[in-house]
Amino acid sequence: MLRAFFLGFLTCLLALSAWAEFPKAYVGYPDARDLALSPDGGEVAVLMTDYEFGVVGRRTWDNLEFMNTATGDVRYVHDLEERVYLWVYWPFQDTLISQSLIYEIGRRDVDIQPTLLAINPQTGEETELYKGKRQDWDKDFDTPKIAGFSEDSREIAVLTSDKNRTDLIAINVDTGEQRRMARGNSRTLRWSLNDNFEPILRFDRGRDEAEEIIYARDQSGDWVPIERINKVENEFIPNTTADEESTLLVLHRPDDAERAGLYKYDLNARGFGDLVFEHPEYDLVSLRSDREGYVIYTAWAEDGFEKKWLNPELERFGKMLDKAFKPKDNWTIIETSEDGKRWLLFLSSPTRPGSYFHFDIETKKAQFLVNRRPDLKSNAVSDVQRIEYQARDGLGLVGYFTPSKRGQNSPLIVMPHGGPVARDYLDFDGFAQFLAFRGYHVFQPQFRGGGGRGQAFERAGHGEWGRAMQTDIEDGVDALVQQGLYNETAPRSIFGISYGGYAALAGASLTPNAYQCAISVNGISDLPLMFKQYDLDDPWDREALKIWKERIGDPDTELEQVQAISPIHNVNEIQAQILLIHGDRDSIVFPVQSDRMHKALENAGKSVRYHKLEEQGHYISNEDEGVNMLVYINNFLMGCMPPLPAWSAVEPQ
Repeated sequence: MLRAFFLGFLTCLLALSAWAEFPKAYVGYPDARDLALSPDGGEVAVLMTDYEFGVVGRRTWDNLEFMNTATGDVRYVHDLEERVYLWVYWPFQDTLISQSLIYEIGRRDVDIQPTLLAINPQTGEETELYKGKRQDWDKDFDTPKIAGFSEDSREIAVLTSDKNRTDLIAINVDTGEQRRMARGNSRTLRWSLNDNFEPILRFDRGRDEAEEIIYARDQSGDWVPIERINKVENEFIPNTTADEESTLLVLHRPDDAERAGLYKYDLNARGFGDLVFEHPEYDLVSLRSDREGYVIYTAWAEDGFEKKWLNPELERFGKMLDKAFKPKDNWTIIETSEDGKRWLLFLSSPTRPGSYFHFDIETKKAQFLVNRRPDLKSNAVSDVQRIEYQARDGLGLVGYFTPSKRGQNSPLIVMPHGGPVARDYLDFDGFAQFLAFRGYHVFQPQFRGGGGRGQAFERAGHGEWGRAMQTDIEDGVDALVQQGLYNETAPRSIFGISYGGYAALAGASLTPNAYQCAISVNGISDLPLMFKQYDLDDPWDREALKIWKERIGDPDTELEQVQAISPIHNVNEIQAQILLIHGDRDSIVFPVQSDRMHKALENAGKSVRYHKLEEQGHYISNEDEGVNMLVYINNFLMGCMPPLPAWSAVEPQ
């Protein structure tokens, strides 16, 4: 019975991807899940989700397509039974590495075994390099991860985990021999290696999902902490190659800097050195390196993504690609060949969920390879507009407007971002596109306190939770009305995740006449309660608490002011119908925030629904859970604020 259910359940889930009416087409597992470029750049391995319709169980859900990068033709399809592939990695010309889950369906349960496979790309012959412990399919499981490789020793560096620690081991792809390179602990996330195939940085999870502690080795070989960051607000992205003086290039924003820039970082002195590049207005957000670990370019986002090339010769080809693609296309280098002359590119745009291309510097030809979501056609997405507007105090702001498929009189969903030190981009957003397809306008305001525009813009939001940060959202809606994009007599709702969830509940409680429905995912409802989750005996917690008090207010001295902007303390003012969604393992915004808000709304006689996401943290990383979220949201909106009928999209003559 269980076996039939498992097979039928997976098959039905996969079948839903074929039509845009289903959320899975927008946020579920993409058809092209992962790609790996061969070292010579002549082929690419494409991990495809093999969708099958109907309820008859099929034993294979994935295959590997080996594609010629010059023509886009598929040379060979590698398709084996009883396994699900997770990712692919191509370190050596004759050896592809794949992470797979080998499953065994019993009478009462389903076991999986994470396995690393070495695959011969010419013959498909497989060799097992590493097997993890058998685990239940319906629970969290640990899978090996690749940290790097050595051409000289033909070894791959692999992170292996159990409940007690994560180790870094080297595995020879020819013999299968293993050796330990470094020992971590239960919170270790990853390592960075230098070009001598040695671990030089270790990244551990901190107090919660957002915090990382970065370690380097001292002269005695011990790992010592060198940086502690909140990765939501301030990345630490190193290139993987240190020079002879043990200096890395790192994308980061030091404490005394206005914006995130590209810096030299001295591993011996454990500190930042010279600034290599900084944009005058925007934070840098990404760093791309070649196969050897040397930085090709760094990038920032105005609306889409712009690049600063560190190699003038490569910049010439980059500008060639800029001209070849459309103005709103965002493209990035995923991998390079060994000689650096062939690039695997990923391209996306507001209306394009993603495509992969191969670019050959010598022939100057960009060859299309595969779409991530081929079933999502152009009639299922809407173009996105940049909206410029002024806040009521004169601050210049922008937002992004995705129009409904059913005309200007459609209802509006306001979708503030999380963080709040984060931002949206002029790029594909599956949530916004699905809602627009269903018949809603979607507006994503980039309010003060958000990220990407430097510390001054962030500090403009300090003390403005529920105040100017909230009125920035309302001023954006007014701008839509003034620009003729939204009919102010049409219904309006608000939906957000994390800080956006707080903003949704604040909108419902502080401006009760503005919204018909409010949806909070992993959102804060009780600000004074949030402050109590920090341990005053922990110096890092004390520092985090100080930062939050600067941003929100101090409940020890300003309790009434903090309660005034806390949704749970204004629950009686709420008129909107409320949907709460929360991951039951959220370590950033504890689930008790939604638990208490749910109870308070019920006690006040308000309309509320509540869904717990099982085994999910603050970041919804599982694509199936993203689909579930959209199903909950769509069902809620159909009862709370249904879209216009489909026929109303045709304007009268």
